[in-house]
Amino acid sequence: MKQVLVKGSAITSREHWLREHHGSEGEAEVRAALEPKHRARLEAGVLRSSWVPYALFIDLNVTMDRIYGRGDCALCKDIAYYGAKMNLPTLYRIFFRVGSLPFVLKRAARMWDAHYSTGRLSVMSHRGWARLLIEDFAVPHPALWY
Repeated sequence: MKQVLVKGSAITSREHWLREHHGSEGEAEVRAALEPKHRARLEAGVLRSSWVPYALFIDLNVTMDRIYGRGDCALCKDIAYYGAKMNLPTLYRIFFRVGSLPFVLKRAARMWDAHYSTGRLSVMSHRGWARLLIEDFAVPHPALWY
């Protein structure tokens, strides 16, 4: 199976959340609790535009939730919301504020490939409702779906 990757911005936004909410001490505590290969990758530095292993993304989320949440991946939702706000380019923010729901959902489906190397996001909508479906994702995990 091909290695599953996520965009580096998913990692850098989580590091930013850690520093903002728990300072450099919190960031160090989380890094120390990561798998050694993931800690080494973070310490080498992650560029927002790079692709990184999905396993690092999951390890980081689960570790943050274990240390600063309840260990049930619920904190991952708040961290993901923070990351989405941080990573959404200004131009897209304008489109999402003034665009119709169908317009926004169509763009959300297109943005999937820019962030994950597996799966696809499809949107089904009809007169006031919409369903977003993630299909063919290679390695589902509660940290991503919570």
